[in-house]
Amino acid sequence: MPVIHSTTGNPDTARATVDDMVRELAAELNANVDSNQPLCQPIILEQEHRTQALHVFVIWEKWRLIDAGERSRAIMQAYEQAAPDRVERITIAMAVTTDEAISLGLLPYGIVSTTKDGELAPEKIRTLMIQEGAVETPTGLLLRFPSQSAAELAWRRLTKQTSPEYWALVHTIRSGEES
Repeated sequence: MPVIHSTTGNPDTARATVDDMVRELAAELNANVDSNQPLCQPIILEQEHRTQALHVFVIWEKWRLIDAGERSRAIMQAYEQAAPDRVERITIAMAVTTDEAISLGLLPYGIVSTTKDGELAPEKIRTLMIQEGAVETPTGLLLRFPSQSAAELAWRRLTKQTSPEYWALVHTIRSGEES
């Protein structure tokens, strides 16, 4: 079977985008986390194992801008800049978009609007969701979380601004998982 070679995009533009993303990710690694603030992308999940190995998952819609082969390298470069003490422990560095994270079970919790026509303006719903960290994906606007506690905090903030009956917490259970 023949091999078809092709190139995508402008390599100079792609390199600048990767460099910008590395800087942004490194800044996020150095940022102070306030759990009372909305959870916005990039979302960095570190899973530490008994062996001290770290599995790092970075959920970010911006990954769509760069080739898949550059994604893990960008994570490792950001850690080299911002958290060099953890680099040697990273055994998995996975960069995923929101939809990919949901399918992998990394963002099992979400919030959806339950408003009926006329109860709340669609633009108001959209604005409130984006303020809480929702992102536009090919499947629509999604507000997702890695933990139930993070989703509940966001739900409380949303219901303070509107009404509890306008929002629902959802939990996605993947095939083979128990609820």
